[in-house]
Amino acid sequence: MIVKIISYGLAVTVGFILAYLIFAGPSEKQPAMVEQTKIIDSKPLKKTGNQENLLEQIAANSQDKAAEIDQLRTLVKNQATRINELELELKDKIAEIDAKPENPSKLETITMDDFEDRIKGSLKNRFRGVAIELKEDQVAEFNKMFNNSSTKSEWGVEFENQIASFITNGDPNGLHFVEEVNCINQMCRLKVQSNESQSWQELYSSMTKENWFNSMTLVEKSEIPGMHIYYIPKPQDM
Repeated sequence: MIVKIISYGLAVTVGFILAYLIFAGPSEKQPAMVEQTKIIDSKPLKKTGNQENLLEQIAANSQDKAAEIDQLRTLVKNQATRINELELELKDKIAEIDAKPENPSKLETITMDDFEDRIKGSLKNRFRGVAIELKEDQVAEFNKMFNNSSTKSEWGVEFENQIASFITNGDPNGLHFVEEVNCINQMCRLKVQSNESQSWQELYSSMTKENWFNSMTLVEKSEIPGMHIYYIPKPQDM
């Protein structure tokens, strides 16, 4: 009898414990799980290794694109400069073609005015940026002409002003001193003192390419340091 009571008590006790573990256990642990879930959700997201690699690749691609754009801009600028040079060369070639007779096998008779017009067309651009050095006897003749004559013409005054204005505007730092610009009869003489030879040569060369210049340049070799002496024939269209 006592054994049965003890067995019954043990069975009840075991049943009570199992019921407690089944029903009471989960209800007490559930709030902790919810709280843990909230804590996990509130943490900031971290960048993975793939995301960092992607961002670095995007930044590198952006830098490459910027470099390519700069290269394209430089290429376009260089090509524009080359196009301008080719246009000038094309004009020279057209002038040379226009100066040739259409039928070389047939003798063509032209007037002196036609001859002068053809000479102007063919030589107009050939001597831009070119200085022809004079011989000593030629320099002596030119100096004699300027020493014995002071007569100025209307074209001479206009041409003197154009030369002086161009040099002044092209030399904002005052590196080149114009000692003389004098046009008489059919010739002009220009004397410039400059210790910046390269800068002066570039400035004068650019002046010969102006439409109003339309002449050639004869140069006297000077033994005076920094002295540049030029003789410029009367422009063809003056």
